[in-house]
Amino acid sequence: MKLYPINESKPVFSHQFQVNDPKKNNFIPGDVAPESGIYMVIHSHECRPSHSVTVLWGEIFPECSKCGDEVSFQPVISAVHVREHDLFVELS
Repeated sequence: MKLYPINESKPVFSHQFQVNDPKKNNFIPGDVAPESGIYMVIHSHECRPSHSVTVLWGEIFPECSKCGDEVSFQPVISAVHVREHDLFVELS
């Protein structure tokens, strides 16, 4: 399978999340990801230092295997999955 750009006149880049209301930009286990992108993970019990993960739109934020539901996810950069971007199509 190969992916090809179908319209080279539009640039493709990630953009910063809109951070207008901090409460709307702090997600907990069980919440549904509003956008695909990179999220900073903050663990409550310091079982691990903060780190980043990629989450796709519509996925449910998971619990941490060590600190359970006492973990939060803060959006850093939104991104569209290449297969969902209108500039790329799958050719067989």
